[in-house]
Amino acid sequence: MYIDFRQGNFRVWAGGVLGSGFFGFAALMAAVNPEEHLVGGDDPTTRFLAWVCTFLFLIPFGALVIFAPKLLGRTGVTVDQAGIHGIPWSDLAGVGIAYKVNPAPQKVPLPEGVRRQGHVLEFFPAPGVDLTDRVAGLRPATEPPPHPGLPSERFRLPMPDASAVPARIEQAVRSYAPHRWLGTYQRTWTPLA
Repeated sequence: MYIDFRQGNFRVWAGGVLGSGFFGFAALMAAVNPEEHLVGGDDPTTRFLAWVCTFLFLIPFGALVIFAPKLLGRTGVTVDQAGIHGIPWSDLAGVGIAYKVNPAPQKVPLPEGVRRQGHVLEFFPAPGVDLTDRVAGLRPATEPPPHPGLPSERFRLPMPDASAVPARIEQAVRSYAPHRWLGTYQRTWTPLA
């Protein structure tokens, strides 16, 4: 089962391309032929502002088109009987989802679920197993383990916040290797990690 982390990215990308393309083209038409497309006619200030607007809209348009493969590429995990994300179940002591909560007081009190951020899928290697450089995108981390008997070293794969991805991963891991599922737990707050 493949669980995609970029659900909905195509809609956002398409909206950005259509919006910036439309307004960029409209501004370009106004800059090239201001007598026909602008109320101010051939006023130099109006023409200058039309060129500024053209660049302000066409630069994001170009960036969205150029970086489309990176923005829309496959990013996610595969969970099956063999393992998760290319790591065999036998090489893992456990798999869980960790999140962090900003300890700073909020101006508007938010429910606990909304305050959660920085979701990561954590892979705890079995004793004697080294996961370093086995799978691209995993970042090593060291923290106190969430459950007794687990190593403090683990590998993290960033996940999107506020999506259905954590629930889908939990369901998949529970169906293939329930004894490896560690649950969802809070990790140490670090603003940048």
